[in-house]
Amino acid sequence: MLDNSASSPKKPSLHSSNEGNHTASHPQANSGRTAANQPRTTANNRNTVKQSGSTKHSRTYLPQRLRHPFSGSSSQHHTFAEWVNHVVSYRRSILVLIAIVIGIAAGFVCVLFHYLVAGWTWIMTGHPDYTAHIYEGHGYLPVGWWFVIFTPIISALIYGPILARWGEEARGSGIPEVMLAVRRQGGRIGGHIAIVKIICSSLTLGGGGSVGREGPVVQTGASIGSWIAQILRLPRNTMIVMAGCGAGAGVAATYNAPLSGTVFALEAILVTVNTQTIGLVVICSVSSAVTAKILLGDRIILSIPSDLAVAATSDMVWVALIGIIAGLIGVLFSKTMFGFSDLYARFYRGPTWAKPIVGACILGPMLLVFPYMYGLGYPIQLNVLNGNYSLWFLVYLLAGRIIMTSLTIGFGGSGGVFAPSLFNGACLGAFIGTLVTPISSTSIATYGVIGMGAGFAGAARLPLSAVLIIVEMTGQYSLILPLMLATAFATVVSRFLSRKTIFTEKLARRGANLDDPVYSTLMASRTAKQFMSEPPLVLSQDTTISEAAAIMRTSHSPAAPIVRDEEHPLFVGCVSPLMIARAQQRGLSPYTPLSELKLDKTHVRDSFLPSRILRTVLDSPLQAVPVLHEGELVGWISQEDLIRLVYLQQTHAIEQREAQSSWGSRMLKRWEEKHPHPNSKATG
Repeated sequence: MLDNSASSPKKPSLHSSNEGNHTASHPQANSGRTAANQPRTTANNRNTVKQSGSTKHSRTYLPQRLRHPFSGSSSQHHTFAEWVNHVVSYRRSILVLIAIVIGIAAGFVCVLFHYLVAGWTWIMTGHPDYTAHIYEGHGYLPVGWWFVIFTPIISALIYGPILARWGEEARGSGIPEVMLAVRRQGGRIGGHIAIVKIICSSLTLGGGGSVGREGPVVQTGASIGSWIAQILRLPRNTMIVMAGCGAGAGVAATYNAPLSGTVFALEAILVTVNTQTIGLVVICSVSSAVTAKILLGDRIILSIPSDLAVAATSDMVWVALIGIIAGLIGVLFSKTMFGFSDLYARFYRGPTWAKPIVGACILGPMLLVFPYMYGLGYPIQLNVLNGNYSLWFLVYLLAGRIIMTSLTIGFGGSGGVFAPSLFNGACLGAFIGTLVTPISSTSIATYGVIGMGAGFAGAARLPLSAVLIIVEMTGQYSLILPLMLATAFATVVSRFLSRKTIFTEKLARRGANLDDPVYSTLMASRTAKQFMSEPPLVLSQDTTISEAAAIMRTSHSPAAPIVRDEEHPLFVGCVSPLMIARAQQRGLSPYTPLSELKLDKTHVRDSFLPSRILRTVLDSPLQAVPVLHEGELVGWISQEDLIRLVYLQQTHAIEQREAQSSWGSRMLKRWEEKHPHPNSKATG
């Protein structure tokens, strides 16, 4: 098999003559391949070529990476991994226990994260939350309030090298990386990411970074779920679900919001779900929330003393206005954050580990201008909701949060954007509420809470998650209707202005489009390098017509690529038995080299996408095409390969469908097998 993982493609071996004897050198299958996966042969050995007393097989099988994963006998399970796969496939109730374990583990880690943030904040400032002690000196060191200049730098000196060495994907929010892993990488996330993420995010938040906790807990929870699934060798689809369960569990534990965690996992991470998936996510989120509640107590993140409500139906106009403006601010927030990132990347030329440190040297002095932006800032947000600030100060807070979060994320810090978007929405809602106070009987706090949901929906375009998270964070269940209206308007406006959300923008800049409809097709956006297999036969341009005819007659190959020589396999063309027969009919000498024939030059490059590959294969008179890399032959794609791929994926899907049965249906099937109907007759 051709080694596609190497930096340069492996050169194919050639068929050539040796002292008048026709010899053939065919690529071999992997030596460790099982009997069930050996190349196909017929009773008359028509797929074999004699070579110096030995028999070699021509390639008539798919590469291992495209082969059906459940091929071969599965009646016995010789390893623990096979046993687990069997249990999960046919005894899916075991998944409930796995989901509970993931939820409990995610709950413990989220509680640990809570204490790590509080602990590092206390070390850096001397206070459990510095935003409740603005312009005060350090809590236990004899220094003035200017010490905040150095807290981001000290933190970056620690987490900068950690991120560069062990977890580059832990930079920023982490949610885009989870979305990519679940939708494109089979839910596979390294277990070490959970450790790196909580450490670096704790340092970023405790050191004054203006970020949130939701990104870290989502990535940490998803990493735990994926890691457990990998340990148990669960199937790909199950691993995806477990990663989604862990992501929802992180939100549920952090915000004491199991319903919100469930909806977030389904709406943002998994997207395509069924009843079994929903049940597992619910169980995992509840387990996580209960674990956090036992360890931290029953708490509301933003405790508002009074019950809020929209006082008059006419005030829904202002609710809609908040949603519209929140959509604008959400897009502005996203563009500003990635604009800072692009600006920094344009001018910074130093090592990766020092990037957050250099950024912290800017972030530190900025904390003198925006000290209210230190960390999470929940005390400031409560003051905003209570109407304690003037209109111009609300504008100052809104601008400060957008700038400081953009600086923190853009310079390589680790943290979420959920809390900052809530803060932005609260400032917007309080601003509108303060403006309309003379003509509206609805409180500023009500508009502020509604603005929080609209702010998140405008940035992330997750309206259901926005509504439920705000309700569970504040305990204001009476605001579900106005929250739905505001988040709907925010989502529509944000979508009208930008196709990308604050999460998908990061992936789009890497070339990963999660909404690409091509990915849902059979071949997705894989290149020819991912489809190709070894050519069944490779000939040298110096091979004579008679030699080629004998080799192709023996190997029964419908076509063969021709290269210059084995050391330099530059593609010359393709030849078929029909082309050789026509040359012989024209009276050409049997010793005429193949290079003098009119060869078929059709080929594809290894970077071609499926649409171009399929068109070329269909148009080729040889029903197959060679794959080239910089002019050299590296592989082969035939119609047989493509049809086999369709067949194997279809049979895989059928096996998955048959495995999706219930305990009752399995018992009924066993009963029918043991007690057949008296009128049923076997047919032969």
